[in-house]
Amino acid sequence: MTKILKQKVGRRAFAFVLMIMIVIGSIITVTALTKSINTNDEKNNITISTDNKEFTVSVFANGKTQQVKVPNTAKVADALKSANITINKNDKVYPDVNASLANDMQITVSGIITMNLKLDGVTMAVSVPSGTVQDALDYLGVKIYSGDVTSVPFTASTSNGMNLTITRANIDNTSKVKTVPYKIIKQKTSALYVGTTKVQANGQNGQQEVVCSNKAVNGKKATVSTNVIIKPVNKVILVGTKQKPAVKSCSNSQIKTGLSVKGGTLVDSKGNKVSYKKVIYGSGTAYSSDEGALTSTGVPVYVGGVAVNPNVIPYGSKLYITNQNGNVCYGYATAVDTGGALMDGSALVDCYFPSTSQCINFGRQNVAVYILN
Repeated sequence: MTKILKQKVGRRAFAFVLMIMIVIGSIITVTALTKSINTNDEKNNITISTDNKEFTVSVFANGKTQQVKVPNTAKVADALKSANITINKNDKVYPDVNASLANDMQITVSGIITMNLKLDGVTMAVSVPSGTVQDALDYLGVKIYSGDVTSVPFTASTSNGMNLTITRANIDNTSKVKTVPYKIIKQKTSALYVGTTKVQANGQNGQQEVVCSNKAVNGKKATVSTNVIIKPVNKVILVGTKQKPAVKSCSNSQIKTGLSVKGGTLVDSKGNKVSYKKVIYGSGTAYSSDEGALTSTGVPVYVGGVAVNPNVIPYGSKLYITNQNGNVCYGYATAVDTGGALMDGSALVDCYFPSTSQCINFGRQNVAVYILN
């Protein structure tokens, strides 16, 4: 029994070892294609990791660019070796030879050249890696300010013996304050009647500081920069859109000279409510006179002073005159004068205008004369 048991144990041990060897062989076979492989059975857990990833980098040297593949653990020096690049004593390598690689990295090997740099009035010989003028200035740590001018474009290639001059811009800043005019904004509103306006907000001018930067580069100047220090406040004017109610009037069939209707309230052209004692309908005419001519009451003629029959409309009465359709034809007036047509009843009111053309334009028309309270 003991011998049989030992044989069974031996066979099992051999089978287990054989299984392990088969698994390891399989892993080794696919290692080149697989980064990480895990195998599991009831009693064993085997993990084997491998990483054969490569980087592709570009190497620029001796005026040529070539691409090489190197392990991801390699350094810049390894990439240069793979590209068969020999580094001389005066060569500059970027990035540094001890730097780690990254995929698609650009490695540059530049030779050192000597050029003449004139800066801030001083000329000096400087050694820089070959490249562009901008590369040379960056290497030397030369700061270029707005307005500075170089004798050679920044993108030009450098060469041995090149002369590079940097001319600084002399900046003289001056400032002055200018007025910024406000704008007039018109806004419609139904709170006001048509034809009327109201100032909602008064305008206020702003101020603008104009900073003049006079950049003198070889005798040339330029002016730039403005800054608003006080913003203007726009003037806002409300424009009425509300339709005015019609002024009370009689129909054409009721029109008779001297017809009088008892008082009430009217709405003037600005939307104001005005009470009146009565309204008299009749014929309205117009007249003009020399400036300074005296009326029947002794006051000089003026726009707003009208002639009446004082027996019908007493002198000094405050009036409001429209046509009989309710449209304003003369507006507010005061009874200060009289005349023959007024006294014989052929006209109810004679309205003063400063010019003959205005009188002709007014003509003769049926009017409503409101005698105000």
